[in-house]
Amino acid sequence: MRKFLHWGGEKQLYEYIMDSIGSRNSLIMGAFEKDTLVGFSLGSIVHWYSGTEYYISEFCIKTEKQGMDIGTDFLRLVEDYIKSKQITHIFLQTQAYRFYQKNGFTELKDHVSFVKVLKKIKENRCTVMK
Repeated sequence: MRKFLHWGGEKQLYEYIMDSIGSRNSLIMGAFEKDTLVGFSLGSIVHWYSGTEYYISEFCIKTEKQGMDIGTDFLRLVEDYIKSKQITHIFLQTQAYRFYQKNGFTELKDHVSFVKVLKKIKENRCTVMK
């Protein structure tokens, strides 16, 4: 079974990943079971006024592995790693509200996300993880 995400085509997805991993401050980590990738955290280190933070742009666990505490265990390993690097915050935007709340994250009451769509793109589907 394949999981599909909505993207503006394979090239758009490729460019997004290359932007993420090509940054000087990229920090990408993977969760593995034996030799199989079952999840990843894709983000970057951001130096901010309140301290250095790990800005997570993508955190995902393979669909069939969700609900088995793999995400919670992996998030704990991510936290341990970034603490060892004197990183003081994790920042992210998500639709998985309950997962992060369960794992000790708090909602920023004074933070709002905005988007302005300037040009609609044709929606395509491409395989992200099998």
